[in-house]
Amino acid sequence: MNRFGMFSWFGYPMPFDDRLELIKGAGFSATGFWLGREEELVSKGKADLLPGLIRSRGLFLDYVHAPDIGCNDVWSGSASKRGEWMHSYRSYVDLCKRHSIPFLVMHLRKHRGVSH
Repeated sequence: MNRFGMFSWFGYPMPFDDRLELIKGAGFSATGFWLGREEELVSKGKADLLPGLIRSRGLFLDYVHAPDIGCNDVWSGSASKRGEWMHSYRSYVDLCKRHSIPFLVMHLRKHRGVSH
């Protein structure tokens, strides 16, 4: 089945339900959501509510998008910094598994001084 999707984070605060209504009303059939602190339910520790809200609108949940702020820490020489980010990434994968979300979008930037 072909789906036409729209990312639910528009880049500025707006109630999640309102965004879903706009997405559905514009004719989109799929969406993804942002795992950054800018998303109100994520900042309140309630990210697990987002998949149900999306699906209750009849939208297909295509993916979640992980925040990339500080993602260079994955290449850090500090084991504790690397460990913090790996813990975060594992929690994102676990969320996808719990809610049968097929894709997780993550961006990893190359740290200066790291060569191939």
